[in-house]
Parts: sequence; structure tokens; C-alpha cells
Amino acid sequence: MKIYYEDYLHDFNFWSGAKDNVRFLNEDDFSAIELVFEEMYPDGIEETVLNDFFRFDMDEVSKILGYDDFDDLKKRRAEVQ
Repeated sequence: MKIYYEDYLHDFNFWSGAKDNVRFLNEDDFSAIELVFEEMYPDGIEETVLNDFFRFDMDEVSKILGYDDFDDLKKRRAEVQ
């Protein structure tokens, strides 16, 4: 059985490597990613699939946000701080 619920991406309880990766993102990033994910997954997304996306596909997440890859996102964000 699959259970889907509506929630904001920034409130999702990530685990494992995804938890480490999302610490580089802010609420505005999550809002932008939500818009893309709503188009990619119009019927919703399973929690494990969502978590794995942020664990293994951070280059793709970074591209959604306008960066070349995850290393570019981390580097440019570190320069701002």
C-alpha cells in the first residue's frame, strides 16, 4: 500500500546522505524545486524516491537551481558566506 500526503518539501524529513546534502539548500531553493517536481511527478512521489533524488542526484537538483553541478552550488554558496 502507498500512502501519499501533501507537505512542503522544506519540511520533509530527509535521511542518510540526502540529509547531509539538503543542508546546502534554503527555503527558496525548495520552493523552486517543488515547482519542477510537481511537473515531473504530477501524481506525487514516494518518500524513498524523493529522498534518493536528494541523495544521489544533487547535480540535477543543482541544475534546477541554475548551477553547473552540486560542487558548483557548494562552492558559490561558500563564497557568499
